[in-house]
Amino acid sequence: MILPFLNFGKRTSTGRTAACALLLAMSGSSLGQTISAEYAITEVPFESGYAAYLSETGVTAGHTPDGGALWTPDGGYESIELPPFWSSQVAGFNRRGDLLISSDQYFEERSRAIVRRQNGELIMYPHSFISTVRAIAVNNEGELIQSSTHPDFGTVYSFFPNPFFSGGSMPQLSDINENGTILGQGQVRPRDGTWQPLQSPSIASFSVALNDREYTVGYSNTSSTSVSRNLILWNNQREIVHSVSIGGFTGFGNEGAYVSDLNEFEEVVGAHTLSGEQRAIVWSPLAGVVDLNTRIGSASGQYLLKKATQINDRGQILAVASSSSGGKLVLLNPVPEPASLTALAVGVLAMVRRRIRK
Repeated sequence: MILPFLNFGKRTSTGRTAACALLLAMSGSSLGQTISAEYAITEVPFESGYAAYLSETGVTAGHTPDGGALWTPDGGYESIELPPFWSSQVAGFNRRGDLLISSDQYFEERSRAIVRRQNGELIMYPHSFISTVRAIAVNNEGELIQSSTHPDFGTVYSFFPNPFFSGGSMPQLSDINENGTILGQGQVRPRDGTWQPLQSPSIASFSVALNDREYTVGYSNTSSTSVSRNLILWNNQREIVHSVSIGGFTGFGNEGAYVSDLNEFEEVVGAHTLSGEQRAIVWSPLAGVVDLNTRIGSASGQYLLKKATQINDRGQILAVASSSSGGKLVLLNPVPEPASLTALAVGVLAMVRRRIRK
């Protein structure tokens, strides 16, 4: 099926996520859950060199020698047939669990973003005559952001169902949420709105992820001459509400200290530096910066968690680790699940159910 735009249906969620969303809606400010005192580590057996992604239900997507695959600790592999194009790669999930795919066979007019729905149906977005297409993010409504490499204009960005180029003042795009709000570099654009600047720290910042409560996370250098970075959290009014030191960096992007993702609780994952060594972290407004290597018990003798790349609303974390046998991709599962929030979520669910019955 080839469609420029498709309404994928209303957002669905687990009971815990729905209850937590209600709790967050009742709060006018950031609400962090208690970060787990311990995480169980499971190795995710995907090929190194490819990005991997974590869904809201704990499914991971990546690549094996046989191609694309989905993987869960309980169910193991589910091979997925990627479109038979030159360079198809998984590129992420939406909230419901549909899989986003990039396909780059531009010379046959097939360079496009593709969504693989959970029933296996492929939704193909319009192909590009421009060379390399990189799908960035898609929401449950089918609204998509992507980048392409244009021979004359360099990197350009597109949004469907309303395509636009990123020339001139258009920022680099990095995320889209269920409200249809797009995150650009230092700016956000609500659906059917105009670009709104994020409050700027004293030094230029890098905005990387946006949740459905319109909170944004990123990082900035602490000064024009410093090699130290701060984690930055912006609220839904685009104001800085937290600026936290996460150490130094040795280059650009994800070398050294950086952040990569946040969930609906404003829990943030990434990396900091300790004595010059990169180490995976999780941060929340309640707990502050937590070195994940201090929360994996005896497994700390087997793995050094280098960077955390994704976190879902269950508190599961996808991370990159080193070990005596080489680099590993690992899934961190909270054990036990944060009890205080779970009990509160159950109480809210009970209240909602009583109201529904009336």
